[in-house]
Amino acid sequence: MTPRGEYRFAIHNSLVRLRKRVLSAYYRYLLGGFGPGSQVLGCIVAYGPRHIRVGARCTINKGVILNGHGGIRIADHVTLSPRVIISTAALDMKGGQPPYRHSFAPVTIGRGAWIASGAQLMPGVTIGDGALVAAGAVVTKDVPPRAVVGGVPARLLGWVDDDDATGRDGAES
Repeated sequence: MTPRGEYRFAIHNSLVRLRKRVLSAYYRYLLGGFGPGSQVLGCIVAYGPRHIRVGARCTINKGVILNGHGGIRIADHVTLSPRVIISTAALDMKGGQPPYRHSFAPVTIGRGAWIASGAQLMPGVTIGDGALVAAGAVVTKDVPPRAVVGGVPARLLGWVDDDDATGRDGAES
């Protein structure tokens, strides 16, 4: 790489780091809690931001929608991939006739969980520690710790074992 190209690359990296720090400071101010080392990678939408608590060392990717009116608790070391939707509000249609009332239920995500791209978490669900929610899944029920769930509605696909958690199965490729 030419010296000029190296210079551009260094400036670009500096701007990216600065943007991450500015966004993190903004969300630390905006949200009800934003743990140290957590980062937001791009623009997100947060409704009811004062009811959203994010633990330490979490990553929230671009396009995430957080409807926090009912309360969202995200533990430490959680990853929310792009376009994840977490909803804590729904319409209570049991009353029969419109206008329907809103109902709220908190969503809790356990330590080390990974919510993959496009997944949706519905009101009132709890995602266990170390669980993995597959891309595009719609979670309507609680997910046990270290479970792998996917589908619409989400169902148990398997379990995360220690080798899978690091992304390696011990086999040489």
